[in-house]
Amino acid sequence: MEWKDFRLPCFGALVAGAGVYHANELLTSKALLGSEFVGLTAIYLSAGLVIAVLPKVTELSFSKLTLKLAAAEHAAAVTLQQLNQALELSFAPMLSAITDQSGGYGGIGPRDGRLAKFFKLAQAIEEAGLRFRYAPELADAARAIAKGQLQVISRWNDEFTLHSLPTDALPTPETVRVEACSPKGITDKATKVNREEREILRMVNEAVDAYRDIYSYTL
Repeated sequence: MEWKDFRLPCFGALVAGAGVYHANELLTSKALLGSEFVGLTAIYLSAGLVIAVLPKVTELSFSKLTLKLAAAEHAAAVTLQQLNQALELSFAPMLSAITDQSGGYGGIGPRDGRLAKFFKLAQAIEEAGLRFRYAPELADAARAIAKGQLQVISRWNDEFTLHSLPTDALPTPETVRVEACSPKGITDKATKVNREEREILRMVNEAVDAYRDIYSYTL
């Protein structure tokens, strides 16, 4: 096969790869919702695929999302299933990077800084129908972020100790709320930072609510 036979497939792969990267950047910057990310990624993958096989296309049937191709030796069908497989692969690097720390455990707020990205990525995976496929990876990432959220809670109540348990097991949200909202810890923290107790209690409850939401992905 001559070099020119490889140019369009290589260009198609480049378009698909750059498109997936672009869609991921938009998702990370909150410019896209989960469903929009899935749709844009599918469009980029489809465009790259069409470019790659354009010289061999003999029939396009977009109503069935099928491309029928004529190869030199035989005919092949590229179906939606193959596009879905490519879409699956695009989620893998994002899941592996979602637990990376950036700016600590969310600054001085009540939420770990990684929570928003995790929930947006989880929504995209669910809308792509891949929740079961990525359940183990989602659970692992959720456990890591949940531990970070426990660290955030500990900053709002000096009596809170569940962030330093000598085990990998996570406490239930109910257990966390009871200890995090202990009156003595709330009072001491309010005095220490010169803020009202009700404000500290509100921040603690927001932090525990966030823990409850991420905890649900670890089950």
